Amino acid sequence: MKKTILVVLSSVLLSGSLLANADAINQETTETGIVFTQKKVVSSPRNPKDPRKPFIGKEGLIDTFEDDNEQNHSLATQANPKLLSCNEATDFGLSHVPANLSFGVIRDTEGVSVYRSHGNAAFYEDDNFFLQMVDNRDQSSTDWHISVQLQDKISSASGSHKVDGAMLWFPKGDARNELNQDSATVDTSNFENFGGYVTDTTPLEVWRTKGDLETRGKAVSTYVWDANAIELHIPDDAGLLNEKYSFRLLWTAAVSPDI
Repeated sequence: MKKTILVVLSSVLLSGSLLANADAINQETTETGIVFTQKKVVSSPRNPKDPRKPFIGKEGLIDTFEDDNEQNHSLATQANPKLLSCNEATDFGLSHVPANLSFGVIRDTEGVSVYRSHGNAAFYEDDNFFLQMVDNRDQSSTDWHISVQLQDKISSASGSHKVDGAMLWFPKGDARNELNQDSATVDTSNFENFGGYVTDTTPLEVWRTKGDLETRGKAVSTYVWDANAIELHIPDDAGLLNEKYSFRLLWTAAVSPDI
């Protein structure tokens, strides 16, 4: 019998779950020339590989996110893609996380337990997944980190089966910041990035600020990785039913303590 599992990612944001654009103002009395006003505004989509520039979709400029809800998920197609976000006015948090991914069909006759993600063009995620982070707090409030975790066990559509021992492996991504002179260049001076495993009990810190530059992580930052590189590890004795399976990921943006 062929057993199938189609894993769909739904992203939940916590601790700064909504993002705002940074409001950078020239200030002649400081060497950096930048002060952050903590003005709470709604974030606009940015180019993941150059956060200073706007997001360009198949039909041109996209200047607003659409609500990450069931209706927009169901309406998203490759011909009519949706760029989704739980986006509200705030001065700190995530405005975009991956909306959807699949690991396709798993057959119990294959005898393998590792499956790679498939990008979905219906959410502009056919090539890359990305996070968009904004820190518009004042200059005395610096440093943050982003982590991800399975919010619960991978479960069958009927709810009668939960998969024990499942893990996700995330590759290490590339970080960029709009305040850098070359905002398209990968920033290794102000950010640290990590790959590793995630379970329903163990989170993974994927991205954090570092160094002592007072503008580190300020304004809009992006974190990009290959949409086809996430791995799902399922135990060989999982006993999967012939049903659709799903799970949720919890993304957390949190303030880092001073070190």
